[in-house]
Amino acid sequence: MRFLAHHGGEKSYYVGYSTPELHWSYVLPGPLDGWAGGGYWAGYHPRHFPSLYFRLDRVARQGDCRLTCCFVGGNDKRPPRIRVEINGHRFEQELQGENTRRLLTGEEEGHFREFHVDFPAEWLQIGMNRIRPGTVKGSWAVFDCIRLTTPDRCRMGEASSTLVRSAQSAPFEYERDGRRMLPIFVEMHQFDSPRRLTFELEGCPAVTRTSSSKPRGHLLATNTSVRSRSMGVPFGISVYLSRKFSVEVCCGWR
Repeated sequence: MRFLAHHGGEKSYYVGYSTPELHWSYVLPGPLDGWAGGGYWAGYHPRHFPSLYFRLDRVARQGDCRLTCCFVGGNDKRPPRIRVEINGHRFEQELQGENTRRLLTGEEEGHFREFHVDFPAEWLQIGMNRIRPGTVKGSWAVFDCIRLTTPDRCRMGEASSTLVRSAQSAPFEYERDGRRMLPIFVEMHQFDSPRRLTFELEGCPAVTRTSSSKPRGHLLATNTSVRSRSMGVPFGISVYLSRKFSVEVCCGWR
């Protein structure tokens, strides 16, 4: 289970900051691979969907993009079916492998395989974008590279040790001390360098915390309340840093 110890959970690769040696596995396991947590007792359920994130400062509204997934090889007896999601758009293709497990230990030459996903440039967005590969059927495949080509107008943004995956409001609200609260969830991942992070919401006092790449327990900020000039209702704000470095910001809502 050495693979699970190093690559279990939702793995993230931030283009422009991450390195393949530290933040990406060379092999993509399938639901039939017991050494990666799959197999009969796991219900043959797909488990590993690492994500590649990249920030764009500028996008193209016209033109086509191509995502190329290159593999050194794949399992010959239980061919992997690869699924790729690009900002929520899903593609699947079976990879015809010609290798035995000896490829995983370097005892066998690979048989190069690749497939392409062509999609419109309008699927890319300003800000954070995500590509998520995974194996939904069969066994393993070994990566060579993943390459994305776009129209010239697209421009990459800068990356840092802090990856903010998403920010969205919850589909519910609740009451606390007579105030109606609407949670806003900010999911993030902190890489090797600690950062000072500030979370701001209109009508709420800013909350600043230092994030670390080392797991730690829950930290709850002191609740505060102010009165919104525009809405005339009390606000509260709380920040939680969890082991997955997720952040929850709660702000009262009418």
